[in-house]
Amino acid sequence: MLLKCGSIFIAVIFKKRQKNMYLKLIDATHAQCSAPWFVSKQDVIEFIRARESWLLKKAAHLKSKAVVDDNHLDSSQVYYLGKPYQQVVETSHKNRIVLSDQTIVVYLSTMDEIHYQNLFATYAKQTILELVDTLRPRYDQYIQAYRLMPPEIKCRILKSAWGNCYPRKNRIQLSTRLVHYPVDVIEAVIAHEYVHLVVPNHSKRFYDILTSWLPDYTQRHEKLKGIEIA
Repeated sequence: MLLKCGSIFIAVIFKKRQKNMYLKLIDATHAQCSAPWFVSKQDVIEFIRARESWLLKKAAHLKSKAVVDDNHLDSSQVYYLGKPYQQVVETSHKNRIVLSDQTIVVYLSTMDEIHYQNLFATYAKQTILELVDTLRPRYDQYIQAYRLMPPEIKCRILKSAWGNCYPRKNRIQLSTRLVHYPVDVIEAVIAHEYVHLVVPNHSKRFYDILTSWLPDYTQRHEKLKGIEIA
């Protein structure tokens, strides 16, 4: 169920094993309300209305901090590899995304935020892993100087990190959110995680190696802080 409070879209999810209702703000225009399965629609509406002031105030605060990776089903514009595209969402029997020069068309069999996010994450994963194949040879060569083997690289939804490195498992994970940023920014994250295979912390040695591999790392990384990238 989808409700709207001012300019905020609220996805309502009913759960069998939940006893209370909870409301959380996802970003400046989207929130999620979880409720027990037996709660009525009217009870949910009243619950949200009682928290409307808090919701709108917090959303206004977040609006000034919105970043380019806040894409949703109702977004009119989506960034893909650093370039803004007009987003068009259409109904189709087959879920897929089609990219043209200025438009990104999202075809969905079920029109809801969860299906949209899952499809976009799958598309992002494919894009990023294809980029990894073209970018990694340079860094595979770098770590061989430290007698290390090329790592396994995966891509998944990461909400609180751009990437993670697990030296003992020789594995790197990248966030699907990176698909919204330019290739040079994605490369900066890849380089960062590769250095962690050599140095597991953020010591001076870590940054010495990182900047020797990628001298303009700092400038590239700045774009992940919501700085205009168009």
